[in-house]
Amino acid sequence: MFDKLKKIFGAEEMPTNAATVAFEIEGMTCNHCAMNIRNRFDGVEGVFRAEVSFPEGKGTFVYDPDKVTPEQIAAIIEDGGSYKVRR
Repeated sequence: MFDKLKKIFGAEEMPTNAATVAFEIEGMTCNHCAMNIRNRFDGVEGVFRAEVSFPEGKGTFVYDPDKVTPEQIAAIIEDGGSYKVRR
């Protein structure tokens, strides 16, 4: 079933070398901010999961290191508003 959904929605397959990076994200003032950051990663090639928590002030991202770097992920977050990222 999942393979059929991937074909329909064009989901990327997660490679075996997928990596995870976590950031502290300053500047979020509400849950909408967290949703805004998550939505910025819709369709970003090489980012498979973006989990952002306003109460914790953190974001965790699963990505393909052959396609995107932690620095690029941080830049996408910071370009989306008045957010500051720290590892």
